[in-house]
Amino acid sequence: MTDEELKEQHSIYGSVAELFRRVMVEQIDVILSENKLSLGVPIESRVKTLSSIINKDNRKPLKIESIVDLDDYVGIRLIMLFKRDVEKVISCLKEHFIILKQENKLDELDEDRFGYQSHHYVIQPPEEWLRVPSFSDFKNMKVEVQIRTLSQHIWAAASHKLQYKKEQSVPLPLRRAINRVSALLEVVDFEFERVLSEREGYVETSRLDRGTMLDVELLKMIAASELPPDNKSDDENYDDLLSELIKNKIITVGECIDALKSGLPSAIDEDKAMVRRIISNEDDYDDESELKRARLGVFFTHVGLIRTAIANSMGASYIRNQTEGMDVYDDSEE
Repeated sequence: MTDEELKEQHSIYGSVAELFRRVMVEQIDVILSENKLSLGVPIESRVKTLSSIINKDNRKPLKIESIVDLDDYVGIRLIMLFKRDVEKVISCLKEHFIILKQENKLDELDEDRFGYQSHHYVIQPPEEWLRVPSFSDFKNMKVEVQIRTLSQHIWAAASHKLQYKKEQSVPLPLRRAINRVSALLEVVDFEFERVLSEREGYVETSRLDRGTMLDVELLKMIAASELPPDNKSDDENYDDLLSELIKNKIITVGECIDALKSGLPSAIDEDKAMVRRIISNEDDYDDESELKRARLGVFFTHVGLIRTAIANSMGASYIRNQTEGMDVYDDSEE
């Protein structure tokens, strides 16, 4: 295609591609949230610019009939915290979308070589989406999704800046240093996997022995055993709660459970009162997350219930962490 033809195509499809990008990001974000998959950074996405397409065509003529035939006309990048989550994301993509192409960049590297690592998937929305009138314009659209860990992304960003994407690009005097960096970043991913496995083993074998010193995982176990399950939230700040309890000289499992049980009935009453207050003023309430929880019949999260119950138990002597912007009734998400 000539530059003028590409320009005309981009003017025709650019706005549709931008809408498609937004929709796909929203849908993928929901899927990740439903599967409790943690991103290292927010989802990155873009529609390829006209100048980028023209430059790509000038380097190697594009064999396409339409600009939407480009696999990466719309691009999304998912940067995960942990290596195990990369495979889970791939499973989710296969479950919810049509897979047109897939590529693991690691397969291009020999065992003793370093370089760019990422999974690339070219996907389309499922047929049932396209039957919805507002999605009908996306019939021929596709998106390239790149999935990698945060460590792999550090390598990709740094090597792009240095223009050292492959080993042959690196000046000989620097290769040893670059090899060390590449190895260290791989070690980071493997060590995080080891930490996660050891954490799982600790949780499986831990017991709520009264004399055991509190930690974040034991606090979660106390919450699961003592509190209503409906109050639980996906992302609660147990670390801040633990430091607050230690400040109040509650340092063992037994001390925590005793104080919690003492103040829990009044905390449950406060929880129900807050729900009634929010629902009665629903039309004027502007906090969507709290309103959503109130409609489910809960206000406090598990962290909020523990904090409120123990504060009720200790009375005026209870010391709260002074975290800026924290709602003392909330689960302390910052």
